[in-house]
Amino acid sequence: MFNSVLVFLQKIQGYFGVGAQLSGLHLPAVNSAGRFDVINWIGYVFVSKTQHDTPNVNSKAMLFTLTAVVLLAHLARIVWLVTLSEDEIINFVPDDAFYYVNLAKHFVSTGTWTFDGSAVATGFHLAWAYLLALIFVLWPSITFINLLLLAGFISSLAIAFSAYIVCLIALRRFGPSASIGAALVFLSPPVLGSQIMLMETPLVILANALLWYICFEDQFVPVHRALLGFLIGLFGELARSDFGLASLCILFAVGIGGPRSRKLNAEIVTAASALAGSSVGLLVTLAHTLLISGHIFQSSASVKFYWATLEGFKPPLALAENCFNPFSVLIPRGMGSTLIRTAYFAAAIVVLGTKMLTSTLRQRAIVISIIITICAYTALYSFNGSTQIWYSAAFISASALLAGLILCRVRLVLLLIVVPVFLFLSFRSQTNATFPWQEDMKYAGEKLRQLPPAAIVGSWNAGILSFFSGRSVVNLDGLVNDDAARAVIRGEIASYVKERRLNYIVDYPLMVGWGALSGETGSFGQRRGDPEGALYKCVRSVQIYDKRPDEAKRPLMRLYEIIGDCL
Repeated sequence: MFNSVLVFLQKIQGYFGVGAQLSGLHLPAVNSAGRFDVINWIGYVFVSKTQHDTPNVNSKAMLFTLTAVVLLAHLARIVWLVTLSEDEIINFVPDDAFYYVNLAKHFVSTGTWTFDGSAVATGFHLAWAYLLALIFVLWPSITFINLLLLAGFISSLAIAFSAYIVCLIALRRFGPSASIGAALVFLSPPVLGSQIMLMETPLVILANALLWYICFEDQFVPVHRALLGFLIGLFGELARSDFGLASLCILFAVGIGGPRSRKLNAEIVTAASALAGSSVGLLVTLAHTLLISGHIFQSSASVKFYWATLEGFKPPLALAENCFNPFSVLIPRGMGSTLIRTAYFAAAIVVLGTKMLTSTLRQRAIVISIIITICAYTALYSFNGSTQIWYSAAFISASALLAGLILCRVRLVLLLIVVPVFLFLSFRSQTNATFPWQEDMKYAGEKLRQLPPAAIVGSWNAGILSFFSGRSVVNLDGLVNDDAARAVIRGEIASYVKERRLNYIVDYPLMVGWGALSGETGSFGQRRGDPEGALYKCVRSVQIYDKRPDEAKRPLMRLYEIIGDCL
């Protein structure tokens, strides 16, 4: 089928590229005249055989099959989700996603990035926020279910294409078994779960996959490769503000071998170009923040770093392991789990050590890039104060290649048997609610419609409340409220509540300050911006929002009325 497509395309004179002197270079996407040719590129990526093809293994067929499995799995996941009731769906979509949704809605209606219609908000990643804004411009009345479907479809395509790219690298560099190992990561719970969360995850995964592809595939004219590296770095930085670290890690890794050999010169230039693109993207983000707020640092970054200083810098080792060991989440805890995890780690050490000693220069560069990238992001997120599942996006491509390396010596037939079993277990693990407490938050949001329209409501968990109440809710944790962020860091949230003239607060007792009067220890009071518990002394509980009264005792959302001039 693909040969017939190529024959058709060869009749088309559409041609793009620039002249290049390529004497002695073997670039599969470059034609005989020394120019980049889209026909050659399509043939190289989608049709040509690879060095790992054998009479018993059709690598391309396997690669497309793996990509199709990833795409269908993620599409099935989103279809399964939207068949549930909204009360059930809300348990899989984080409160932070509704920060994005409300920000985008306000931007479309007012032209200002604000969560509550008043305070400026800078705590978001630009690409996903502007994509949601575009959706609301094109479809102003889109429902929650349709938004999930549309975003889920976009996410599924982005993740499937990312899987294809990463599996292609694994296939070409380490063999067929490695490509299956890489595909398992894209079918693992961290990726399946993140895909439906309405967060920036799919864009970050796609940008990372493209970065690895452009750095370690050599079918482009060098000038095109550098330009594409720059654009990928720019896109990745706009998708997530810490993307530049990935470019830096790859540049450092390939730079280790660069001075000793010219073979990695192209990789060095490409990684440097990607880092330059990321730097420009960071400048765009800082300029955007400065333009709308008057300062350059995003509120979410400031607040999360403040939380980390209170609670200690904790590297998210479990998150990293869940990414590069796709079996870890699926193995029941116990002695068997410990043995399997130990064996997996032992295999990782042996395989990585062997590859470092026996592989080619480029393969060693990939191995070093993988190790440095995973370690660097683990260290970076230890400064975040609170690690969320969608942070795994930064690990996925490197983790997939690492899983492919670890499993590259496993028999192909065995891995092909593992895939459907693994997918079944992964799907089953994701049927359990990720955020089961959020059903009460949705219920509370619906009940807030009964308050007088002029009443001003605040919350530390304001996303779902604002979306389902249809009213502005003042964000008090500071993630999407720059004024509140400053108040939290200074320990003056009670004064901020007074300044904004809030009438009500909706949240859990611990957030309002109940613990301050009942022996609360640790830094939680400082985390919420009220270390002395002054706020709790000036509120009274007027209603409990309990969607599930028949269930076991648990923290309940409450409506608190702020007492007169107490503050």
